Amino acid sequence: MALLSRLRFMRLTVKSKNTGGNAYSRQKGIGPFASLFSAPWPEIRPLVAASLVYFFFFLGHGSYFTTLSPHMLYRFGDDARYVFFTGQLLYPFGYFFAGWFSDKTRRIRSALIAFLLLQTPFQYHLFSPDLPLMGCIVSAAVTRFFFAANTQLLTIAALESLSFRGFSVSRSAGTFGFFCIQIGMLLLEMFALSDAAPEIQGGRGGQWGSVFMLVTALFAYLVPERRRSHTEYFFRDAFSALKKEGFLPFFIVSFVFYFSYQVVDYYLGGYLRQAGGMSYVYGGWGLAVLVEIPLMILADRIAGRRGVRFLFLLAVMSGAIRFLILGLDAVIGLPGLILFQQLLHGIHFTGYYMGTVYLLRRNFPEHLYGTGMGIYMVVSVSAGATIGNLLTGLLLKSDHGFAGIFFVSLLLHLAVFFSFLFLSLPARSMKKEDSAHV
Repeated sequence: MALLSRLRFMRLTVKSKNTGGNAYSRQKGIGPFASLFSAPWPEIRPLVAASLVYFFFFLGHGSYFTTLSPHMLYRFGDDARYVFFTGQLLYPFGYFFAGWFSDKTRRIRSALIAFLLLQTPFQYHLFSPDLPLMGCIVSAAVTRFFFAANTQLLTIAALESLSFRGFSVSRSAGTFGFFCIQIGMLLLEMFALSDAAPEIQGGRGGQWGSVFMLVTALFAYLVPERRRSHTEYFFRDAFSALKKEGFLPFFIVSFVFYFSYQVVDYYLGGYLRQAGGMSYVYGGWGLAVLVEIPLMILADRIAGRRGVRFLFLLAVMSGAIRFLILGLDAVIGLPGLILFQQLLHGIHFTGYYMGTVYLLRRNFPEHLYGTGMGIYMVVSVSAGATIGNLLTGLLLKSDHGFAGIFFVSLLLHLAVFFSFLFLSLPARSMKKEDSAHV
């Protein structure tokens, strides 16, 4: 028995020559929770640190995300699309800039703290009840830029110190933070703001949530300052990696996906508020993360057993069903299902997001991942979502309204689904400890 115990201890603490990092995150045979109670503190410290930072970061982001759409659509109607447009336009450049900066300088913590402190005042100002349209446009653009930059830096830090399995677990802590802020804002709406003016109801949660960005900046001191790789950085090398077979079709399909997915980010909240007020918005997004949390944790295992393609197919089909329910609700009314479709968000968002992270991380050298993700965000996410946002705003003004928006998104998701069935994805052999396979 003593020998078995000793062998078990060695299994937890030994470090592979190929990992270059902590043993916990790369032990393929250890479950994500069992090792929390058995591994030594130095082994699980990176996981705990990343989880805390993600948790507080998404407390702040959750208030921004769920409040933006209903608040802006209530205040500015169809003109809210300009607020969404500029935010979406700057979003990928935040990803690109942070990725390029981190790859080039090999730094994480100092940039993360600076960007968090810069994001906070703009996010707070964005939800001021008397801020004019132009002020909202500028504040939304800057907020979205720094949110993307901070998300990129957090992802780089987590992937470098935890690899895929630990990243899945720590990122789920962020989703739990998103859930907590929805419950908090729901209670705020029910007991503190029930008699407030609509423009205050819609924006107060977003303002108060921005304070958590300052808390995140404090916990960001737990994030590593230096990148692990010491390979010399050349920007052109990132474009060389893009020449790999399968990248161009994947970027095109992702463009179409985000052309329609942006409806979730910018218009669904307004639709939910129209259906049942701000409590409907907060309650709906609270439901959304009930599936997202476990799927975020299990995404690595699913990808390892079924392949990354399966994550994409699962995500896109869930989105198609979701838009079908929303479209039917807009036409004939499905009061019992409108909130049910929010449960599908956990699969819709998480499957595509985690699949993309795994795919790009596998096919870009470690010192170029940030730049590679930035290029993807500009070419696919931004271009698709920006054009989709403008056309969605025009469709909202037409006689088709929300029903037209949802059914067009349904058709585009079906096209993406069938594309993934035949798409040749870029693939590179994985290290055993990373466990995800295309």
